Amino acid sequence: MSQKEALVLELEADTDAPRIEEEKALPLAELPNSIAVLPFADRSATQDQEYFADGLADTLLHVLSQVQGLKVAARTSSFAFKGQNESVKSIASQLGVANILEGSVQKSGNRIRVIAQLVEAEQGTQIWSHTFDGTLDDIFSIQDQIAEEVVDAMQLVLVDADSSRLAERYRPVTAAYDQLVLGRYAVAKGKVDDINAAVAHFEAAISIDPNYPLPYVYLADALAVQEIYALGLQATS
Repeated sequence: MSQKEALVLELEADTDAPRIEEEKALPLAELPNSIAVLPFADRSATQDQEYFADGLADTLLHVLSQVQGLKVAARTSSFAFKGQNESVKSIASQLGVANILEGSVQKSGNRIRVIAQLVEAEQGTQIWSHTFDGTLDDIFSIQDQIAEEVVDAMQLVLVDADSSRLAERYRPVTAAYDQLVLGRYAVAKGKVDDINAAVAHFEAAISIDPNYPLPYVYLADALAVQEIYALGLQATS
């Protein structure tokens, strides 16, 4: 087997099998200021909003990771449990966190309903839950409200820098955000066609809202993966 063929096989293995990052196991009680954000469930009647639910959870994870003093499990680790029938305690133990944020999304036209709950994993008790109703244009304020209420429920105090980051977080045009999460959803699938689709989504997001910084970052990553796949295909031809 040539070196290039080995590279192609390694890429395929990486995209097909989600990995859980190894962390030193600690008793959950010793990690009170820690949390994992699990992928939110799609409860829409049409069952075609999984990308939007994943995008919401992904954004919440990013927002919470900016809070000083709060340990947040990495996306790769928490999203590896998507669709898995494991207990909250088991998931938290494997991720090395004391709390789990989970929820669901219902989207119909321009209307959305987000249900979120924070669970203390050791006892499996619900610390906080809330139902948010609004329109797609409310998605960013809903994300911020969830983050703020979760931090409050965990009895953490937002320092001025944390509050400023939330207040100053860029709010893109909603259609650009939708293209971004579609692109992220495609990237997670990891196949060649998915990466090509992701590039198109990120480019669309930039076209809709040129001031939105995240699509540029994700586009650069997707183009790099696209180039690697192209080199792999050349190696096998």
